[in-house]
Amino acid sequence: MADVQDYSLPQIETFLAAIDKEDRAGNRVALIAARAANVKPDDFKRLLKDFA
Repeated sequence: MADVQDYSLPQIETFLAAIDKEDRAGNRVALIAARAANVKPDDFKRLLKDFA
């Protein structure tokens, strides 16, 4: 397994961007599921702020 030192800055930035994209996709699914479960509007707004 390679250390972070073995990667260039653009490679690290690309990797971090991919992780961020996956996190956002997961958060979106969680929000949709919460909304579908008829969560209270105030709780839904709090979730939106937490995931922003």
